Amino acid sequence: MKKIFSLLGICCLALFAKAQTPFSLTTTTYTQNFNTLDTTSTPSANLPSGWSIFEVGSSATTIDNMYVGGTGSSNTGNVYSFGAQGNPERALGSLRSGTNRTRFGVAFTNNTGSSITSLNISFTGEQWRSGDTAAIADSLYLEYSTTATGINDTVSSWTTNWSTMFNSVTFGLANSALNGNLTANQSNESGMITVTIPVGGTIYLRWNDVNLAGSDDGMAIDDLSITFGTGAINQPLIVSTVPVNNATGVAFGNSSLTVTFDKNLTLGTGNIYVNNLTDATSQTIPVSSTSVSGMTATIPNVTLLPAKSYAVQFDSTCYKNGTFNGYGIYNNTTWAFQTVNPKPLISSLTPADNTQGVLISTTSASVTFDKNIALGTGSIRLFNITDNTLAQTITLPNASVTVSAATATIGGLTLVTGKTYAMQYDSTAFNAAGFNSLGIYDTTTWNFSTTLPPPPPVTTLNESFTGCAAPLLGTFTQVSLVGNQQWGCSTFGRTDANAVRINGGNTTSSFDNTDWLISPPINAASYTKPMISFWAKRRFVGITTKEVYVSNNYIGDPSTATWTLLAPSLASLDTIWTAFKNTDMTSYKNTPFNIAFKYVSTSSDPSDELNIDDVVLSEGPLNAQSFEMSNQDFYVIGNASNNQLNLAIATSQNESFNYSILDMNGRTLQQGSLQVNAGKNQKQIALHSLSNGIYFIKMWNRNMNASAKFIK
Repeated sequence: MKKIFSLLGICCLALFAKAQTPFSLTTTTYTQNFNTLDTTSTPSANLPSGWSIFEVGSSATTIDNMYVGGTGSSNTGNVYSFGAQGNPERALGSLRSGTNRTRFGVAFTNNTGSSITSLNISFTGEQWRSGDTAAIADSLYLEYSTTATGINDTVSSWTTNWSTMFNSVTFGLANSALNGNLTANQSNESGMITVTIPVGGTIYLRWNDVNLAGSDDGMAIDDLSITFGTGAINQPLIVSTVPVNNATGVAFGNSSLTVTFDKNLTLGTGNIYVNNLTDATSQTIPVSSTSVSGMTATIPNVTLLPAKSYAVQFDSTCYKNGTFNGYGIYNNTTWAFQTVNPKPLISSLTPADNTQGVLISTTSASVTFDKNIALGTGSIRLFNITDNTLAQTITLPNASVTVSAATATIGGLTLVTGKTYAMQYDSTAFNAAGFNSLGIYDTTTWNFSTTLPPPPPVTTLNESFTGCAAPLLGTFTQVSLVGNQQWGCSTFGRTDANAVRINGGNTTSSFDNTDWLISPPINAASYTKPMISFWAKRRFVGITTKEVYVSNNYIGDPSTATWTLLAPSLASLDTIWTAFKNTDMTSYKNTPFNIAFKYVSTSSDPSDELNIDDVVLSEGPLNAQSFEMSNQDFYVIGNASNNQLNLAIATSQNESFNYSILDMNGRTLQQGSLQVNAGKNQKQIALHSLSNGIYFIKMWNRNMNASAKFIK
């Protein structure tokens, strides 16, 4: 069986051969034994008429488009006149290397007076050196072209004739010279080329040497014989195969394969090879055990295994039309197919692998396969990756696990906030027609993370989304209940480049979405009359639901919290920023509350985009001027932690501020100064040995005097 190897393209700088003068073909036969080649180690260009050499590579000594005499003792990449020392019996060949990539060949001009329609080629392949201990075949392969201008032509189209490929016959003798005149080191190669060469036309034949990863073999051709056919082509050519090339889902078991030619067939000699590419095994079937009927050959009793890739090859001598051999297949691409995988394979997962923000109210997961399934035995496991614990085990069969067609639903799950989970199941858990699934036994194939637990309550809120970088949306979080569109950062802020936005569609379509933008818990117990104010606008024209809510019991899943709709109506937003001031939160202040913006779009209506910016909690009503100027003040970001107080400060120019930290009795505990640049800044103050409690920070300079409360 012939072995096919990857062919390396020529990409390096080359020394081009001299202009090649084709051999003038006046008869329909040509023979060449190469015994006129020189035998010395001096580079020679003495070649038979019509022959030429082409070398490319980086070698400074051998890239000369000439050959040297050799016995196989050298491992230098070059073209060689191979033979015994001083013996005129020669063969033309090469040893390819990384620094010299070789080609040699011949050109024929048709001066026979008739159009040539075929070439029957035969030669003796001789191996003169074994380069590596690995049992890997080196190869010489033949290409032809009727449009090329020489064997050095890398632009024109070349066709490979696989049937004449010469592969190494002797393996495992590292750096060993061989006697290529011995039958043990030879292989007789033959094949047909079907081609049209009009009178005066030229065909180029060239032999290419494959470059192996290790040391290469010395490969040569001798006793070349070519018969040029000028009549009708009677070589049977392949018309179709069953299975067709590249077919998938082919039935497994004991099968018959068929190949149909364009002419009636008779049985010849040789073998058919059914190669299992997946397992690197092969079935050899003598052609005598196959049958022909008219133009179709049937290959019976082929054993095909499930879920394997196959390639069929056969010798050109297997099927004939009269005295003409058929077309052979010597590669793994002309007739290849895959058998069906009977195991149920995963098509989709819910939640999808690597999903973030899964709600803890989720009580089920599902897996959909590529075929209908039945429930089997074994167990399903919910593994808590975060804590490295097995959270749940469901032993099958179990009423909480149901199957409908190709989908299995796994119910009864209990999830905790802020955890990453992996779903696993045994291969016996699901099956299709008795074939078990592959099973999931790792923590990477199907994992997901639940929503994070809510942050600790804050006592101030002045969120301008400065430096917004999704998925972090300032102190706010987004939760998507329906759809793939989510809250994200916007570059169209009210007074700067930052805001947040949600759009339930794109330029061509709208989608079903339900998304929430939720503030951190707000502890407003120290406020007399807490007020929430914000800015909003829309972009584009659409029909969506846009609402503002408050909840006193939100813990990470908006679908399980109690929400109260607040007064600000976003139904008639304009495309310019609109202020929504002074929503009274007094009735909610005794318990930490969350403010949320809810956005709902549908696939049946066009979607607009909702933009939110500058969400502020204030004491008492903000007037229009103070709300407009709120971004010129400062505010505390969250609670102080790790002895650090985080501030946001907005100024119109570079400023220097003094600050004091005071306790509830007004006593100064710490003083200092801050330098800020024009625009929005985030600053940190290291707190000196403050116990946990409620404090004030006072900031002042010549233009501003302000204070804020914070919790440590």
